[in-house]
Amino acid sequence: MSNLGFLAVGYGFIWLVLGGYLFSLARRQSGLNRQVDRLEHELELTSDLLSRASSLPARPSDGPTGAASRP
Repeated sequence: MSNLGFLAVGYGFIWLVLGGYLFSLARRQSGLNRQVDRLEHELELTSDLLSRASSLPARPSDGPTGAASRP
């Protein structure tokens, strides 16, 4: 094989490795995006529940508790 052939094989190998690496990064990024979307959805649900809970009327107090308040 001539020097030019080795050069072409070397370049081809580098491009294959680079393509595999970029494919791996794209899959990881996709997984992270799904995880962020899921966490944002959970945060939105939690925020909605907290806002609903804060809009509920307060429970009536039983008054002070302790020995001094007993008859």
